[in-house]
Amino acid sequence: MEVVKFDDLYRETRVKIDGRVKTLSVFILLFTVTAMRDIYIPLALLAVLTVFVLWLRIPLKKLLYPLYVASVVFAVILFTVPYGKTIWHWWVLRITQGSLYLAMLILVKVLVCISLLLVLVSTTKMYDIVSAFTWLPDEVVEITLLMLRYIETLSHTSTRLHMAARARGAFSKKLPFYKRISNLGSLAGVLILRAMDRAERVYMSMVARGYKGKLVVSKKFDMKIILQILVVLVLCVIAVYVDRFFLRAPYVLS
Repeated sequence: MEVVKFDDLYRETRVKIDGRVKTLSVFILLFTVTAMRDIYIPLALLAVLTVFVLWLRIPLKKLLYPLYVASVVFAVILFTVPYGKTIWHWWVLRITQGSLYLAMLILVKVLVCISLLLVLVSTTKMYDIVSAFTWLPDEVVEITLLMLRYIETLSHTSTRLHMAARARGAFSKKLPFYKRISNLGSLAGVLILRAMDRAERVYMSMVARGYKGKLVVSKKFDMKIILQILVVLVLCVIAVYVDRFFLRAPYVLS
């Protein structure tokens, strides 16, 4: 099992942009890319993001797991959308111009969204990402911050438990399948109990250090940050307008 470590992705950059601006801008861009009907703007974004990913030296294997899901969606759309002229046909399988275009559009959108999130995580600390959502209820921000803080600890504990169980033969191929599943369930139960115990100890230590039900996450949004986010929002609205009324996508997935 692989231990989840957010710090492994983070890289210092010379360009210093407020983490709240980057976080909210990325989420605005995600909605913008999702709303696109033509492939040209997403392709341009993908080209720019590819340069950023290579510049930041982000491991490309981080793209593999989301690409598995995107490949399934690509195949389903490729063989099921009946728009346009048929370009390939065999038995019940058929590829049309519309299905090929829409499948490529979905694939490019997925790559753009993954690249945006990778660039965000690689250039912004988790604390700064969470601080961008201080306008949400305090409980949501606190739970998110604590959850991100202890994901690595939970992952490390589960890895140690799994290695110990394997060393004792709990997942040996000689055991029946149902016995291995039972051992896995027992392992999950132990992990939940340890997580609850740690949560109780963390809460008691926070209270001992003066916690009164509210964490100090970040400063309020100043006018400079709000203006920067508004500029990104206006540019995204213009991009969607150009995509809908000037580029005219040949096929639209309804």
